[in-house]
Amino acid sequence: MNLEALPKYYSPKSPKLSDDAPATGSGGLTITDVMAAQGMVQSKAPLGFALFLAKVGVQDP
Repeated sequence: MNLEALPKYYSPKSPKLSDDAPATGSGGLTITDVMAAQGMVQSKAPLGFALFLAKVGVQDP
């Protein structure tokens, strides 16, 4: 996963509203995977991660 793809998890362009069951063999990341990875990055480099989020407009510096 690239860091540049992270902001889309904070503000998706369109919600996925359907009654279809999700595929069971998906190779993509879930929001849980992304949030766990964020927690690991934030524990190792809190200042750098905070500055990155400020740069992309997710939070204030």
